[in-house]
Amino acid sequence: MRLCRQLKPSIITRPQLCRACVCSGVLVVASFGFAQTKATGPVQSSQTQPAKPVIPNTPDVVLPQAQVLPTDTQLKLGSAPITVHEAIEIALRRQSQIAKSQGSLLSAQGSVQQASAGLRPQMTATAGYFGKGAIGAGNTQGAQNLYSAGVGLSQLLMDFGRTRDQVRQERALERAAIQSIDAVNQEVALQVKLDFYALVQARANEALGEADVANRQRQLDEASAKVTSGIGAPSDIVQAKTNLANASISLIEVRSATLLGRMTLALDMGIDPLTPITPVESSEPSLEGEGDLGVLISKALSDRPDVKVAKTQIAAADAGLSVARKASSPTLSLTAGTSGQDASDPLKTQLGYVGLNLGWTFGDGGTRSGQIKQAKGSLQIARANLVQVSQQASNLVGSAFVDLSSAQQRVTLAKVAVANAAEFVRISEGRYDGGLGAFLDITSAQSSLVTAQRSLNQALADVQRARARLRNAVGILE
Repeated sequence: MRLCRQLKPSIITRPQLCRACVCSGVLVVASFGFAQTKATGPVQSSQTQPAKPVIPNTPDVVLPQAQVLPTDTQLKLGSAPITVHEAIEIALRRQSQIAKSQGSLLSAQGSVQQASAGLRPQMTATAGYFGKGAIGAGNTQGAQNLYSAGVGLSQLLMDFGRTRDQVRQERALERAAIQSIDAVNQEVALQVKLDFYALVQARANEALGEADVANRQRQLDEASAKVTSGIGAPSDIVQAKTNLANASISLIEVRSATLLGRMTLALDMGIDPLTPITPVESSEPSLEGEGDLGVLISKALSDRPDVKVAKTQIAAADAGLSVARKASSPTLSLTAGTSGQDASDPLKTQLGYVGLNLGWTFGDGGTRSGQIKQAKGSLQIARANLVQVSQQASNLVGSAFVDLSSAQQRVTLAKVAVANAAEFVRISEGRYDGGLGAFLDITSAQSSLVTAQRSLNQALADVQRARARLRNAVGILE
């Protein structure tokens, strides 16, 4: 009787069969703290063929094919990858939001022109014909024809600054429209950046998924080779196929995320969502004073377009209040011109005239009072809006500042985790190859590596997104 060294003595209730001792025909029984052996038959000779390996009856894994979106888009970006700044340039040319903001500016410019017209001379020209006669056939008694023509000129001399205040109000609104274009440009650029880096991350995860599938396939091949040679457990093949199937499912998901991310970026750029886009690795430049939150907030409150718009709207509302207060002010204007009329030739008799016109509305039924109240309300709203916009700007800067710091820390730790996980895989595979470790160790190690790599991809993309939001928050377009 000999003791099998591959089984530790233990208290059990039924015999345990040692896999390494099956071929020698030895049944190993461990009970009550010691081991006994009992021969189950004659020992096989060295010329006896080993038992045929047991191959589990499981379906094979069909590796997924990459999806391709059919497209006949007219916009050809070429096969070369585009940078984030090239994507922004396309968006600023084609994005519909830009066209809307430019339309608002054109409207504001028209309002300025209309208000300014009141300060310039107004010229008029008239021409007419007047005819009268008795009613009745053949009755021409009293018939008369009269032709007239005239040219007139008028110029506002004084209205106590009401028209000038209107011009000042419209010019402030024009400046606000220009600043609104800058704000829209920044928001478009920010959205392009966020989705650009999301696409870069999706492509990195796709490459990671492809590598994971390749590793799972290699591990399946290794497990199959061991089982075929009689030194591996059939359950390892089942586990390896399960891992390969799960990795393939994850690959399908990340490939779908890549396609959807590409479509979203194309939409942000104002182009056909089916346009093929290949992003190149890009990074956001650091900001001056990036580590000083106070400096960043001060820069935001002075440079952000929406803060400038809010300040300009206060100026416009203040000018509007001045206009309302002068609604009933007297107006003095100069008129001059020439006119003529005659039965046949209006130029035969010509008259010239010059006049001063004074107008003053004494009672308007409360119109002026209502206009003042309305203007005061608009001014109060504009001031409150500036406070709100300033607070939002500070919040955006603070949030982006915290996100950037957190993402940078996570990048450092994620790199350590990836290095450790990769070493864990190497050790686990080495132990399995040497017959010292279980296949489940490889499975666990590989899963940890993929998780760590995805966390690193996430952290790297978060750094770029957080810095993009920070640059936007302080009022930098690119």
